[in-house]
Amino acid sequence: MKAISPVVATLILIAIAVIAG
Repeated sequence: MKAISPVVATLILIAIAVIAG
C-alpha cells in the first residue's frame, strides 16, 4: 500500500495540472 500512495499522489497532481492547464 505504501508503494501505491506516492503513485496515486503523482497521478492526482498530473490530473490537477491537466485540468488547470
